[in-house]
Amino acid sequence: MAECLQINCEYLLLVERLHTHSGAVTPAERIAARREAGLANNRADESLSRLLSEPGWSKMRREAAIAFVTYMRRVAQYGTAFATGAEATKETVAQARELGQVARALLRLAEQLKRGSVIGETAAPSDVLSTIERQSVILHRLAARILSDR
Repeated sequence: MAECLQINCEYLLLVERLHTHSGAVTPAERIAARREAGLANNRADESLSRLLSEPGWSKMRREAAIAFVTYMRRVAQYGTAFATGAEATKETVAQARELGQVARALLRLAEQLKRGSVIGETAAPSDVLSTIERQSVILHRLAARILSDR
C-alpha cells in the first residue's frame, strides 16, 4: 500500500507542476503518470484481496485496509479530474499548490507506512478543509488504524 500511495502522490505532484509551471509537463508525461497511478491502484486492490484472505486480520483492520485502498484511488481520481478539467487561473494555481502540499504530506505517510509506524494527522476542529485535505486526513487515520491493530 505504501508503494501505491507513493505513486499516487508522484502523480499529484506532477498535476501540481502542470498548473503551476506552464509547459513543465508534457501531455505524454501526464498520461504516463496517470497510467502508472492506475496500475498501482490495481496492484493495491490485488494485494488487498490477498491480505483479506489471510488469517489474523481483525474486522477493524480489514475495514481500514479496504477504506484505505478506496481513498487512495479517490485521491488519484481527484488529481485526474483536476488535471483534465481546470484551466490555468489564480484559483486553480492555488488549488494546485494545495494539492501539492497534500501530496507531500501523503508522501510522508507512505514513508511511515514503510517503517510500520504512523503518526496520525488530525485537522483542528475549526479548520475548513477542502475535499483533498479531508481525504488526506482520512488516509492518515486509516493507516494508523491498520498498523495499530497488529
